[in-house]
Amino acid sequence: MFKIIFLLFLLAHIIGDYYLQSCKLADEKVESVKALIKHSVIYTFACFMVVIPFFDSRLLIGSMLLSLGHAVIDLIKFLYTKYQKEITQNKKRNIYISDQILHLMFISIITYIFTVNGYTISVLPTLKNIADIIGAPLKQCFLWLLAILLIWKPTNITIKKMLSMYKPAETNENTQESAGGFIGLLERLVMLVLLSIGQYSAIGLVLTAKSIARYDKISKDKAFAEYYLLGTLLSAISAIVVHLVII
Repeated sequence: MFKIIFLLFLLAHIIGDYYLQSCKLADEKVESVKALIKHSVIYTFACFMVVIPFFDSRLLIGSMLLSLGHAVIDLIKFLYTKYQKEITQNKKRNIYISDQILHLMFISIITYIFTVNGYTISVLPTLKNIADIIGAPLKQCFLWLLAILLIWKPTNITIKKMLSMYKPAETNENTQESAGGFIGLLERLVMLVLLSIGQYSAIGLVLTAKSIARYDKISKDKAFAEYYLLGTLLSAISAIVVHLVII
């Protein structure tokens, strides 16, 4: 039960911290208290929306604790960055990673409290009936939804943050990042499907196709080749981890 409760709170976290938070708000909340409060309200809304289908007062309390803990961690990050004279790319990356680790630790603590107190999740009968009618296993639908959401925006942002120090100078940066992010999503999605059906050797074809498309630039630009390799490895690792932990 620990895993399901943890993944439920994780779903609330990624929706509130990634999908309902724009890049502009993410930048503003480390400089403006108003933006920080706005993000906290949106995050709280996301938490409530995720637990509403279960219609359980204890889950509502858990979502309130999650929202409060998230706001405190973001406030600590706000105060830390406010008094820093200079925020380098390396420091931004470390702040981002530390921030997400703290959020995951807090989610784990809340989940542990729920688990040791013998809490079990039960969805509304209406949802269960709908799932039975259409023949869709509710648990698997939830796990696949979470997996797809994880390998999309959160993974794209995380990889971008981790590789910010190694990014070579490029033209048409916004266009390339957008295309690269979409390619990365499709790559991880295909890998996730192949992993789920046990076709492990076919993953090599996905990576080969991606390499062929960039072969000319890889062969001529060593900096880009290293950047490309790091990105590809991180992308593949994220798909494998999501498959092992969730699917």
